[in-house]
Amino acid sequence: MRYALAVLGLLALATFVIGTQGPPSHFGDTLVTGLLILAAVLLSAAVIVSRLDRVIELLKDRRPG
Repeated sequence: MRYALAVLGLLALATFVIGTQGPPSHFGDTLVTGLLILAAVLLSAAVIVSRLDRVIELLKDRRPG
């Protein structure tokens, strides 16, 4: 989880730096925003899958037999 947050932070920093280079453009702002949203969605999905894996393992351990 820490690594995922670190990667998200680096991605946000990189997209901010790329987006602020050169003349202002609507496309650049949209691209940066889109990449940040995509990164947040992927991170959220990774966290959900990680939690589900943990829950499934706990349920398997509690099953009698």
